Amino acid sequence: MADSIDNKQNRMDDKKDNLAVKKTQRKSHNTRFVAYLIITLLIMIFIFFQSSLPADTSQEESDIIVRFLSHFTDRDAEMLSFIVRKMAHFSEYTVLGLFISLAFKEYYYKKCFHKERFQKTRFYRGVFVIPLICGALYAVSDEIHQRFVPGRSCELRDVLIDTCGVLLGVIINMLCVRFAKKKDK
Repeated sequence: MADSIDNKQNRMDDKKDNLAVKKTQRKSHNTRFVAYLIITLLIMIFIFFQSSLPADTSQEESDIIVRFLSHFTDRDAEMLSFIVRKMAHFSEYTVLGLFISLAFKEYYYKKCFHKERFQKTRFYRGVFVIPLICGALYAVSDEIHQRFVPGRSCELRDVLIDTCGVLLGVIINMLCVRFAKKKDK
């Protein structure tokens, strides 16, 4: 009889401990979600600010890197400038895609993992598809914004480069999620 009471008490203690752990995990996911969301918004503001610069100012910034790189390559300065500018687009949007995906991962982690059964399709859609669409839409809006900046243009090519950057950022996050899952097993 005493053993039965002790077992019940131990099970109740285990349930309380599990609830405390789950509560702590939810708080840490909420904190990470807010942090990733803030970083995502800061990146978007940075991209917006860079897109607001007139063409001459933007070219001056690129020329600093072009002059540095011209010491290491015999490429035409105009071609090097084109590559530097497009790589800037690509890298900005890669970082944006990564952080959008991280924010959605934390958001969907709570929704999908804390349920009775793991909703794999919903989780991967939330971590891959939705961030990719959000990043692509931001790329489109950024190019439309550039159309109204003196000397800048709105180009489909840049939207595609930006979207490819977002895709790389999302893929990096997906690979990290898969690597972390394999490591946990």
